[in-house]
Amino acid sequence: MHHRIVSILRRLKQDPAQHLDRSAILDTCREVGHVWRCCLLDPVATIHLFLLQILHGNTALNHLPLLTGHVFTAPAYFPPRARLPFALFRRLVLRLAAVLRRTGD
Repeated sequence: MHHRIVSILRRLKQDPAQHLDRSAILDTCREVGHVWRCCLLDPVATIHLFLLQILHGNTALNHLPLLTGHVFTAPAYFPPRARLPFALFRRLVLRLAAVLRRTGD
């Protein structure tokens, strides 16, 4: 069981979009009634960044641009993340778990 979890976390770290793609995130945003602007830190980028932050041991916000290669500041990242509703995170976790079960990861 431990090896399976480590394997899943390693794959999520490498490419969160592989298991939680753009359409899944945006569909879930619509389901929970979340409205957003089209910009660099849209819900898709923000969710992927948040996932990477957690998977890298809750790394500092200033470290995220280095992990992703995107140019943004920590103060620019926090407001979009704070605007995401808890219901969105809850549904995305359930969706991600279902995807991982289906793919046999």
